[in-house]
Amino acid sequence: MVLAIAAATAAVGAASSSGAPAHQISQRSIGSVPLGLTRAGYLHKLGKATFTTRFGHGLTRLAYADRGLAIYLSRKGRGLAVLTSEDEYRTAAAVGPCSTVAALRRAYGVRLKPVRRGSRVVAYRLRRLVFAAPSGKVAAVMLSGSAFPVSVAVNAGPCGGGEGE
Repeated sequence: MVLAIAAATAAVGAASSSGAPAHQISQRSIGSVPLGLTRAGYLHKLGKATFTTRFGHGLTRLAYADRGLAIYLSRKGRGLAVLTSEDEYRTAAAVGPCSTVAALRRAYGVRLKPVRRGSRVVAYRLRRLVFAAPSGKVAAVMLSGSAFPVSVAVNAGPCGGGEGE
């Protein structure tokens, strides 16, 4: 019995130290949650959402407060965007929610495309990632296609608070 517990503990430690971190942000996923799954696919991967919001224009948001994630689904039920405001999530360059804009710029430089609201920069796009930074800090990071509204990330709220809180 003691050997079985020790082996299980060692296996868990080895699994957590190898492979991609659970809170990794990439061009493919946030915390191993990709775009494009069906609603059933997200429920299978993540379990039941903390709450679901259906918007008048056809989008549905699945919020996972325990994971600090929100998934936005199309009218047809496919994942269009994954968003986080939780500061545990980081890119390979160690940038994520609660990072300064200066750190974001140092990490990605000219590859960042500013997104303006009026004359003010409110976010930066790096291919499929949007870093919402309406006040000098990265408030949220969203993985989405270029057609998905950046305003969703900009209006997500402060970093470290989680989506929907």
